Amino acid sequence: MISVYRKYKTVRNKDASSIKLGNAIGASYCSPGAAPPNDTRIIVNWGVSAIPKWTKPGQVWINYPTSIKTSSDKITMYSAFQSAGVPTYNW
Repeated sequence: MISVYRKYKTVRNKDASSIKLGNAIGASYCSPGAAPPNDTRIIVNWGVSAIPKWTKPGQVWINYPTSIKTSSDKITMYSAFQSAGVPTYNW
């Protein structure tokens, strides 16, 4: 089973794209305070940088929370790009 990990438990306008994604792939939803169903193996993170307490071994994450945290801080993001050999602007 697949779950979409999103910031809010309830639907909000700014969270509508995660609902469209979840509906398209037949996923359930989870948030930092609401764990996914027990049979969830794949979690698609939709913009949440917090690592939830309910994380278990064997779960496959697409877009792990630390990746979100890195990309939301532009200096950290460009440093990561530079370390990986990705061409970037001089900053």
